Order: sequence, then C-alpha cells, then structure tokens
Amino acid sequence: VWRAFGGNDVPPWRFVIMGCGTDYLLSHAEAPSIQSPLLLPSLHIMGKLDGILNASKSLARRYHEPIELIHSGGHAMPITLQDGSIENSKLLKRIEDFVRSCGNYR
Repeated sequence: VWRAFGGNDVPPWRFVIMGCGTDYLLSHAEAPSIQSPLLLPSLHIMGKLDGILNASKSLARRYHEPIELIHSGGHAMPITLQDGSIENSKLLKRIEDFVRSCGNYR
C-alpha cells in the first residue's frame, strides 16, 4: 500500500497491528504486490470463532515472526478491552507490551 501511493521501500511506521485483518485482496491479485516475508514487526489479533480465521492467519504468515493473539469472539475486535474482564485485560496487556517492544513509546 505504501509503495502504491509513491512511498519508497522504507515505510514511515515501525510496526503494524492487524485487527481481524485478512489477505483477501492480496490473494485475489493477479501479481503479488508485496514480497514475503515483510520484515515489519506485526501483531495480529484474531477471533477464535471468526469464519475467515484462515485468511487472517494467511496474512500473518506474510510477516517475519508475526505475533498472533486469539480472542474468544468472532470477526470483531472486543470493543470493551478495558472492561476489567480477565481475557480482555490479558489482551490489552499483550498489545501494550508489543507497542512498547517496538521502541520509543511510553
């Protein structure tokens, strides 16, 4: 995407976080628009009950050493991450740890 809008080989961001992301458009392209594996640190948040979970896992495989977090829901991000539930607290902590590990974030 970055290159499609005139960007060079080095994107301006340090990491990506995918919430229920898929490689749907990439898998339907006539020619691959990206070369795997992408070397950007990546966090992929997926729902265990998501009907297109395999497409999310396929996207994660396009990155070098992707981190996958699986929540108990479907194809939607838990919007109440700070509701105090044990599952959401753990998910939020893992997201915070990932962002901090990418550097220069408090």
